[in-house]
Amino acid sequence: GRIVPYGGGLLVPSKLHQLRPFAQAIRRVIKQRHVVMIYPEAHVWPYYTGIRPFENGAFHYPVTTNAPVFATTMTYQARRWRQKPRRILYVDGPFWPDEQLPLKARQQQLEAQVRTAMTTRAALSTATYIHYQQREEADS
Repeated sequence: GRIVPYGGGLLVPSKLHQLRPFAQAIRRVIKQRHVVMIYPEAHVWPYYTGIRPFENGAFHYPVTTNAPVFATTMTYQARRWRQKPRRILYVDGPFWPDEQLPLKARQQQLEAQVRTAMTTRAALSTATYIHYQQREEADS
């Protein structure tokens, strides 16, 4: 929350009027050739071994700024003597937007490339430390 900006992070705006300054800040950071880390899944689930659906617009900024995308995928490997699995972080890329395509098609193209890379890496996990299960809706 409040400490994110001290680490160089930008909080996603919660109000519509904050969107323009946020977009300007993102573009400025990319123009300065700094890293912008966006979680396309929008949430971090510790030890989750799958790839969840991506949020709409997760690839908007790389497409509008023609910036490369790198995908990071955490995998978990079973250990012989420890309960917690060993973590291995893979970085794939760069993936570049195809400037010949229309804007939405570029976003979809980047999303497909990143999803393929992340799904391939996620399949390398050999351990499940936390089992996530969708809650069933209670009948009223």
